[in-house]
Amino acid sequence: MDFSRIHEEAFSVEGVHFKKTKKRTNPKKADPFLQLEGDLPILVAAPHSVRYISGKELKRSDIFTGAIAYLLNSYTGCHTLAVKKLYGGDPDSDEDDIFKNRVRELVGQNGIKLLLDLQGASDEKPFDVNMVTFGSRTLLDMNELPSIFKRHLKEHGIARAVRDHENLTEMPGSIIGFASTNLGITALRLEITRRYRAPNGGGTEFNALFAGLAGALDEAGELLK
Repeated sequence: MDFSRIHEEAFSVEGVHFKKTKKRTNPKKADPFLQLEGDLPILVAAPHSVRYISGKELKRSDIFTGAIAYLLNSYTGCHTLAVKKLYGGDPDSDEDDIFKNRVRELVGQNGIKLLLDLQGASDEKPFDVNMVTFGSRTLLDMNELPSIFKRHLKEHGIARAVRDHENLTEMPGSIIGFASTNLGITALRLEITRRYRAPNGGGTEFNALFAGLAGALDEAGELLK
């Protein structure tokens, strides 16, 4: 499939669904999440797609992670869950969080077998994409998953796709730790540098990233059928 103009769709999606604001939404009055159903047993999550609060501090969003998740639903048929409104929590550190509760519901209702968590990283990092598995603990019986993503990303010119760059072993509050430990499904976090997830300068890097992710999800989906 030709993704040479997917960055144009991403700009539109980001502007409509993931607006940057400091205004908080009461989650009891308005749903702060964007939820899209698919037919693959894969859930793509974007927990920091808008600003969030961690340790009582307002944090920047991981821009375009929400748009990527949205478009992966459109082009691969994965399920998608992203945050569209600032609601007062941090899905990736708070132990008791409404985002995790929604993940639990979606996994139970749709037979989800794999969770892919999209997050951001700065361009100063010595990688383009970092695949976090907490020392393979979140992969369960899909140890080949990072290799699938690395191969598809490399095919589209993204050579610096690494695994567990910081060698993290503890998983408190993390979405992939929650998914693997509490829900019993394979989980992988992708930390993507701004260069590749923000479609600037013509969108070449973004398009390459998206093509690699879409190809990897298609292959993973076949394995999970």
